[in-house]
Amino acid sequence: MVKKNLKDRAIKLNLGCGYNKLEGYINVDRDIHCAPDIVANLEEPLPFDDNSVDEITMIHVLEHLGQ
Repeated sequence: MVKKNLKDRAIKLNLGCGYNKLEGYINVDRDIHCAPDIVANLEEPLPFDDNSVDEITMIHVLEHLGQ
């Protein structure tokens, strides 16, 4: 589980990162072969507290959800 441990450091998520990992972001994907920081299914709750994430990036992800 990832928690915001430094109050002055923003949590930025790159959801559905695939092989496109972004520096300064927590890269999240369900495919372990992409070697994300966190392996998670985006259709399930993520391990972050409410109001703890400052920025979310999703590139070519929405079309893969809800199938």
